[in-house]
Amino acid sequence: MTDALRRQIAEVSLVSCGEGVRWGALFAKRSLRIGWLGGSVTQGYANGRVQFETAFPALVAEELRKRGYTVENDICAEAGMDSMICGILAGETVLSHKPDLVFLEFAINDTTLRHNVHSFESLLC
Repeated sequence: MTDALRRQIAEVSLVSCGEGVRWGALFAKRSLRIGWLGGSVTQGYANGRVQFETAFPALVAEELRKRGYTVENDICAEAGMDSMICGILAGETVLSHKPDLVFLEFAINDTTLRHNVHSFESLLC
């Protein structure tokens, strides 16, 4: 990939929504609160059962702790949950805790139908 093409892709794909926080400022903090909104992938559902210890929230927190951070995870994730349902639950379960960083994942639970697109986008802002 040429440098010009790489810059062009970055210009159209790196979008900020809301206030935004620079990565340097975020990781200068030694204590991080991370919010997780998602479905079974975030929950850790695999091989017919939930495996919290190998789910993304646990793995990310573990790696950050190895690097000297204090980490608290606030998780709103359930197998089959889509962004519409999460939009109802996110405020109370995650956003009310004022997370420093939020991961949003609805790998297969959302469709490209207008209502799913709108609900997903509303979680971004």
